[in-house]
Amino acid sequence: MSQSTSGTRSLTTENHHSAYDAANSRLILAETASLIQAIGLASHHLAVIGGLVPGILVPVIDPDLPDHVGTQDIDLCLSIALTEGKVGNYDRIERCLKEANFEMARHRGGGRVRLPLRVTGPAAYFAAKSDAINRRDKGKDAYDLIWLIQAWAGGTKALACEVQSSAISDRPEFQRAIDDLGNQFSDIDAIGARRYARFLASDERDLDADAQIAVGAMQEFLTALQV
Repeated sequence: MSQSTSGTRSLTTENHHSAYDAANSRLILAETASLIQAIGLASHHLAVIGGLVPGILVPVIDPDLPDHVGTQDIDLCLSIALTEGKVGNYDRIERCLKEANFEMARHRGGGRVRLPLRVTGPAAYFAAKSDAINRRDKGKDAYDLIWLIQAWAGGTKALACEVQSSAISDRPEFQRAIDDLGNQFSDIDAIGARRYARFLASDERDLDADAQIAVGAMQEFLTALQV
């Protein structure tokens, strides 16, 4: 049996860029790494999803582009594959999550450690965020996608090539997600474009102008994806 599930721990429900702090996101990433390290070999069943992903996929950005606002959550996707009742790995994951109370840990001693971290690729990320835009009212979903398009090393064509090389790119579900993105960012009044603009809203910003930026970025990406 094979399936996937995900979990999230949210620190706040604010739906505006001012509620996010990139420095806090670095602490959340460190907490994620600590959790993965504690889980050990069983961690190969886990992948990082959600708001941490853009900053991980694009660790170095153009100096003219604002930093990603970060995240308030740890989002993990758990792949489940049970064979003849062998559930030891999942028991360990459950135990580690319970022992941590899924709360921010207090790190002592400092130092630096390197460890592999499974992260969802851009194709799956676009599909997941497209579904999220349809299912919930959270402007950051749209923001994450547009920021990733703008920040990707090599530009929109390079991102499109990366997505096309994904194993899921030919699946009907992925194609439906791409079609949905086209509708969500079809014009400045479309749901994705408008949520992006509202997420960044301030007295100094123009909602229609920001919505147009979102439309332009997404349509450029979708065009490159079809070439």
